Amino acid sequence: MQELEIHRFSVVSVFKIVGIGLFFSLMPVLVIVGIACGLGLLNMHYNGQVLHGWWPVVMAPVFGLFFVAALTTFVSIAMLLGLWLYSLIAPIVIVFRPSQD
Repeated sequence: MQELEIHRFSVVSVFKIVGIGLFFSLMPVLVIVGIACGLGLLNMHYNGQVLHGWWPVVMAPVFGLFFVAALTTFVSIAMLLGLWLYSLIAPIVIVFRPSQD
């Protein structure tokens, strides 16, 4: 294991890490929820109406993309603020394992 000392993260890096993490954690769940709604096990409401049939299967990932985008924006901004404040105290040390290429 090697250590890497970081004094500053780029804004793009933080947005990428948060966005990738939220996308690959929330989208599978929302696809499963959409399928469950399509099978009639759950209800999905849009604009005050219950969606029936195949619409929830299509709309759940679409809602998920908007949800992931909004969460990525808010969480990334909060993380940037927190990382910036922490960087005033001490540098961040990341322990990593190099790839075996």
